[in-house]
Amino acid sequence: ATVANDNGQITNNNIYNIHRASVDNAAIHLYNFSPAWTITGNKIYQEATRTSVTSTNYGILLSQATSNGVLIDDNTIGYAAANGTGTTGYNTSTSGAARFCAISVNSSASGALNTITGNTIGGISVFTTSGGAPTIPAFGGVLVFNGKYLVDDNTIDGINVTTNTATTLNNSPVGILSSSTATGQTISNNRIGAISFALSSGTLAVNMAAIKVATGSVNVQDNTIGTASASSFLVSNPGTGSALCYGIWAGSGSVYTVDISGNTIQNLATSNVGAGTTSQVIGINTSAGGLYSVDNNTIKFLTTNSQNVSATAISVAGIYAVSANTQAHSVSGNTIYGLSNTSAVNATMAGIYFTGNSSAVSQIAKNFIYN
Repeated sequence: ATVANDNGQITNNNIYNIHRASVDNAAIHLYNFSPAWTITGNKIYQEATRTSVTSTNYGILLSQATSNGVLIDDNTIGYAAANGTGTTGYNTSTSGAARFCAISVNSSASGALNTITGNTIGGISVFTTSGGAPTIPAFGGVLVFNGKYLVDDNTIDGINVTTNTATTLNNSPVGILSSSTATGQTISNNRIGAISFALSSGTLAVNMAAIKVATGSVNVQDNTIGTASASSFLVSNPGTGSALCYGIWAGSGSVYTVDISGNTIQNLATSNVGAGTTSQVIGINTSAGGLYSVDNNTIKFLTTNSQNVSATAISVAGIYAVSANTQAHSVSGNTIYGLSNTSAVNATMAGIYFTGNSSAVSQIAKNFIYN
């Protein structure tokens, strides 16, 4: 019979300079049969820039379904010292396939709730040739792939990622990713601040989302995305390829319910040196047939120089909602203002863009949209 190694503690440690250039590595890794552990008060960092050839570098990793009910609390991941100064860096140019994931959780849908709260992730720079993958983007703040979880009151700020490879929504850098179909999922009260993602050269496409709900029923509530500084959450492309920037992106299927409410999304931007005719910046994007409530959010100061003139793709949108089924959605009580496109063409913009189904009666009401 298997005996669980439960109720362990990893607390108040300085864990630094853990790195392998060509082998995946983690500062803290809980493997099989490790339920109800506490990981708290640790500081995880690199004292010097590391050369990463093909490796994924994890701060805290839970990789097995038998590790449930884990508390990951009050840890600091990044920087170059225990006092939160300097930068944890991987590569100084796009010459290696570096990836960095601060916290990654893969547990069981039937297990106890995992709590990820009060952690600080920041002071991180990644130069990479990797476009990433669905489970290992070039940068990931908090990634949850299975299990029940509460992701609350975390700070992700001061992140810079540069690539020379195209990205899609499946592999792009992300602040918080939910890809679990378990019940009882909440992403709340998090602060995702200054993050920049840039293509180093060429005409490829680059994407980034602050919060991404890939599947499942999730409450996304009272988070703050972007800072008070202009273009604090920025996707840059030096060529004509698309630069796509999303505050909250949700793509859950028709059997799931997603509540997106009370969030503040501000100072998101895309920048193209070339024409950028397909670039977009969107505060909240919903798709794929889930039942969505997008209520009482504040979305402000979204900026682009995209030359996107499509009537459906939209260069700037506060809320972009596309319904793929007959469910009735709610988009109400949102405040949207300060949307801007600085290009010389007549690019398309929308406070709210909604495509529904003729057999469903959705509610789009009491929203306040102004310049």
